Amino acid sequence: MIRVKLTSRKSQVTEASPASLLMQDLERLTAAHPVLDMRVWRDRVWLEIRIQAPDCIKLDGIYAMEKRKGHGGDALNWLCCLADRHGVSVELDAAPFTKADMNKVQLRRWYRLFGFTFNRHFEGVREPSSSFSAKYNINKRRRPNGPAPDLVKN
Repeated sequence: MIRVKLTSRKSQVTEASPASLLMQDLERLTAAHPVLDMRVWRDRVWLEIRIQAPDCIKLDGIYAMEKRKGHGGDALNWLCCLADRHGVSVELDAAPFTKADMNKVQLRRWYRLFGFTFNRHFEGVREPSSSFSAKYNINKRRRPNGPAPDLVKN
C-alpha cells in the first residue's frame, strides 16, 4: 500500500507519477518495519519516506541500527540512485533523532556529500541527476587497521 500525503504543494499525486513509482520500487526492494511506518533497508537502516508531490519525496528520517559503520550512507546513496532513476527530487529536514546522533551542522555536512543543498533553516533538497553516484564521490578515510574501502562497488 502506498502512503500518499500531500503537504504544501497543491498538485494531485496519481498512481503513475514518478514519486508513486519510486514508492512502489521502495516497497518491493525493502522490508516493512514490523511496528513503525518505516521501510527497513538490508536489515540495517530504517527509512521513513513519504510522497511530497508527484515528482518529490520527503525523507522524514534515516536511522542506522549500528552507528559509524557506513550503513546510513550506503542506504542514502541507494535512495539517491533510486530517486535519480525515477527523476524524483528528495526533500528533508536535517534534524538528529537523539542527542547521541550527529548535530544539525554535522548532518548538513553529511547530506551535502550526497548532493543536498540547504537553506538557513536546515531544510534540504536534492534534485535528480543523471550522472550522480555518491558512493564513488565520497572520500572515505582509511581504516586504522586495514586498507581503504573499495570505492568501485556496484
